[in-house]
Amino acid sequence: MMMKTVYAVLFGLLSGAQAGYCFESPNGENELAPRLLGQPRHIQEQVRIEPGFEELMSGANERTTVYEFQQGKLKRVAHTSITRDVNVMSMLFEATFKVGPSNQRYGEWRMAGRASLDPTQFVPLSLNDLKNKPTEPLTVTFDAQGRLSTFKGVPLSFGPLFLNPLQISCTYSKAQGTVRELRTFNNLTRVEKVAQFGPAGRLTQISTQVGSVPGREKVFQDQIGEGYRAVETFQYSPQGKLTTSSYAVNGVPTTRATYAVDARGFVTSVIVIPQDAGKDSTETYRYGRDAKGNWTRLTLHVGTQLVSTTTRTITY
Repeated sequence: MMMKTVYAVLFGLLSGAQAGYCFESPNGENELAPRLLGQPRHIQEQVRIEPGFEELMSGANERTTVYEFQQGKLKRVAHTSITRDVNVMSMLFEATFKVGPSNQRYGEWRMAGRASLDPTQFVPLSLNDLKNKPTEPLTVTFDAQGRLSTFKGVPLSFGPLFLNPLQISCTYSKAQGTVRELRTFNNLTRVEKVAQFGPAGRLTQISTQVGSVPGREKVFQDQIGEGYRAVETFQYSPQGKLTTSSYAVNGVPTTRATYAVDARGFVTSVIVIPQDAGKDSTETYRYGRDAKGNWTRLTLHVGTQLVSTTTRTITY
């Protein structure tokens, strides 16, 4: 497998979208939890992957995610995934947090799995299946402005590195207009993101450096391969609306995206065009939004083929 493909799968860099924990990106949601308008209390998200594209969701065909908030703070995240092949496999993950006025919050996570060799006998997992499962700790701290400072636990967003030990630190510099996000996975892989903001507060660039935790270079190279650097830049219209973004790996352009934005400034569609010879299919993302501007439906097409459909039910 080519190095670039490996990292696209491992670190969610498909199509150049670089979501973060410490900052917001125009083309990728915050990875700790969605930050929506209107202070929602409950979000239920359902994802359906079309046959042949299951690798985009770690092999799963279906996923349901629930986010619960209390006073604007994340209280609970739960993922249920189902993989339908010759047999049926299901996974249930739940993370809960103690919500309080402190800038430090503690939580825990646990999970359960089930497989059935006979699809007709498959019984979905429920919260009862988690009752006797061991829990692991989660710790989140925020600064005086309510911004994420540190995180220790496992990724809360479903993806290829889901359930891998994760530590995050965030550094904010108003003078330089930057946010620095440092992630370490499994005490092996180091991912540093630096987001650069312009005078108007708009994100102009995200640079990402992927490599080894100091002292573990040999293990990293044996298990994963070579590190790399990716840069994504964003362009805006004179009115401040996002128009295009471009993405490059080790200085080589890989994708370019164009954005359609409505009168309120919300993205309604994204068309990702490959810039390298290794890809020849355009990706199109289309959003449907509610009255508050939060998206409630997202479809992804590769060429003319539907790949996935995501729907959200949001309670305010």
